[in-house]
Amino acid sequence: MRKINKIIIHCTATEYVPIMRIVNYWKDALKWKSPGYHIIIDQKGKIWKLAEDYQICNGVKGHNKDSLHVAWLGGKSERHMTFAQEIAMKNVISNWHWEYGKLPIYGHNDFNENKECPIINVREFVKHYKLD
Repeated sequence: MRKINKIIIHCTATEYVPIMRIVNYWKDALKWKSPGYHIIIDQKGKIWKLAEDYQICNGVKGHNKDSLHVAWLGGKSERHMTFAQEIAMKNVISNWHWEYGKLPIYGHNDFNENKECPIINVREFVKHYKLD
């Protein structure tokens, strides 16, 4: 089992598209062997598990070996999560904290200043839901 040291939040930076379109893009266009995120949360708050926690995903170059990645569907025209997405995100992170201990939580943009992803203010989200 790999050592998990952090959680990274993303947005898909898409309109509301089918999750499988994103997965197929990674596989067919980018030729990735594993998905970009462990979990994607759709606009209704449904949690789509794309990879097991023990698998390495392609979320942030240079930071995937020890990270868990979760994304919310949206972030292109809609610059905020739906309430259902917020609650689902809180639950995903809370479950990972229960499983792995209190891990630091970052946004993709914390590792790449040229990225807007995840659009939301991760520090405020963490503070609001008492995830720190």
